Amino acid sequence: VIDDAVKCIRHLNADGDKNDDWEEEGGPRKEFFSIEDVLQGLSFLVKDGYTIHIFLEKINKEEKDKVKMDDGANMEKILNKELAFAWDAVPSQTTTTERSNKGGASSSTCMQSKTILDLAHESLTLASLPSSLDNEEVCREGEINKRGKTKQFVKRVMKRLLLTQGTDIRGRKASDAAFNFAMAGITDLTLFESLVYITRMELVRTGHRSSTKVKDVLQMVEKLAASGVQGLEAEKLFDVAASCLEKKRWRDSSGIINLLREHRFDFSDDRPLLWLWRFSARQDKIRTVPFPSSRNSGQSEDTRWMDTFDDPTRPLIVDVGCGMGVSLLGLASMSKPESTNVQRTVDCTCPSSTVQGSIDKKKDSTTIQTPPRHRMFDEDIVDDWAECNFVGCELNPLFVGYANGMARRWGINGKCQFLVSDANEFIDMIHRTYKGPISLVMIQFPTPFSLQKDEHDQRGNSHNSGNSQLPSNSLSGFMVTEALLQSVQCLLQRSDNGLLLLQSNCEDVAVAMRDIATRSGRLQILDVIDTVTADDTKVDISNLPQRTREWIDLGGDRAVGRGWSKKKLLPRRGRTETEVACISKGTPIHRCIMQARPPPS
Repeated sequence: VIDDAVKCIRHLNADGDKNDDWEEEGGPRKEFFSIEDVLQGLSFLVKDGYTIHIFLEKINKEEKDKVKMDDGANMEKILNKELAFAWDAVPSQTTTTERSNKGGASSSTCMQSKTILDLAHESLTLASLPSSLDNEEVCREGEINKRGKTKQFVKRVMKRLLLTQGTDIRGRKASDAAFNFAMAGITDLTLFESLVYITRMELVRTGHRSSTKVKDVLQMVEKLAASGVQGLEAEKLFDVAASCLEKKRWRDSSGIINLLREHRFDFSDDRPLLWLWRFSARQDKIRTVPFPSSRNSGQSEDTRWMDTFDDPTRPLIVDVGCGMGVSLLGLASMSKPESTNVQRTVDCTCPSSTVQGSIDKKKDSTTIQTPPRHRMFDEDIVDDWAECNFVGCELNPLFVGYANGMARRWGINGKCQFLVSDANEFIDMIHRTYKGPISLVMIQFPTPFSLQKDEHDQRGNSHNSGNSQLPSNSLSGFMVTEALLQSVQCLLQRSDNGLLLLQSNCEDVAVAMRDIATRSGRLQILDVIDTVTADDTKVDISNLPQRTREWIDLGGDRAVGRGWSKKKLLPRRGRTETEVACISKGTPIHRCIMQARPPPS
């Protein structure tokens, strides 16, 4: 194949010499391909760990003199065409001396081209490049340049795929490449469909072999699901993967084979979300934003939301510090409410006719008797997620790029958007510009502050021990401040029954957030059906996270009693990657739901 390609390129180059003046006549310029270019492009055919080695042989003096006498000849082109050469595949670690001695060659060049997986790593590196913090205009220009480079990069990758047909990404490499492309925010559907197809063909080719382990098959489908792949190609892949797992007699305790067979294995399942959690946990914490979110666009604030959402009057779901956007993506992709055995909540302060109407809608449910002025909630926080808009903010541009890329590929970017923004500016922007009602604001698993171990620490003068990336205490650097929650309260007061959801896997952080929220008296705690009681805390303390054990030893307040919910308060598709990781490790999650008090008349 390589020999034939070289002959072909030599022939094309010879024809190109006859048309050296073509460009001057206004025609397109023919590109000159060297032998090195050809071998560079075909190096994917060589076995892993080897590279193509070119041996160039000297031409005699008479040939050199003949070249010099050829008036107007291009020396480099003639040498390239006339020079005799040989090639071989040698180990990549072979020294230059060993190469030059092989076959008596007088000079040599080694060719090694980048694989699709190498290009995927490059795309992730490009997406991870920090923006300038010095100047808004420079930062915006840098983002525009980055987007332009990304488009060119995708063209380069597709050209490479067309050439190699996936022969340079055997085994799990195609799924690894798809995962990296998704993390980089790439939105080209053809690219992802190609990688899914290549993965399926690899399973067809090698899935029955003993060398292909169960963990290899699982990793392929898990990473592709985390990449957000959907459609017919993904369903075909899942069918093949299920067959491979069945033939290997894998003991499927979690029902994954059935999920694959029924084409219900997707982005929101535990295993794909754990890949996202591992990825996010490796990233550095970012504490500053390049420039205020309200100036991210050259448009006026009044038209910003009109252009962002298909219908800017729908109820809005807000996620402050959304991370990789997993919760909003899952909720926004729900086509209809999940079926749950949920008793519809009733406000006991409302007129009896309203209560009766609620009972008529669900005759099988029983009215929950609650204390006056309190409402009771469980999972069914929002009646119909499909009729909402969704927006999240996050300081890490890489996470925002991933989330927006997923939304575009899924076709839900008309109702689901993510912004790089500071939390306070984000809430303030929504309050000023969004015209529809606000149904829910979520603050889920914020980066915790360093554990405060004495009264001196609580005054904000603590030394920061442990993870140096964490805020020093709840008063310095922690995202959830009294000012933020006051802004949230003002935002929620615009709507009837607007809610605030707080969740954390750190008990002291959850208690601190709720204390801050109730301090002003403007946010009230709502009762939940399944409340955490003191008996629920009587567990083996050795099974609790170290931070929780230290908090208990310090005599800290526990997340127990009114308003603290045992059960999840969002549908299953609304889980975050951190929540799934906590569940898998048995870490308790502390959650409560709150509502803004009506403004004084």
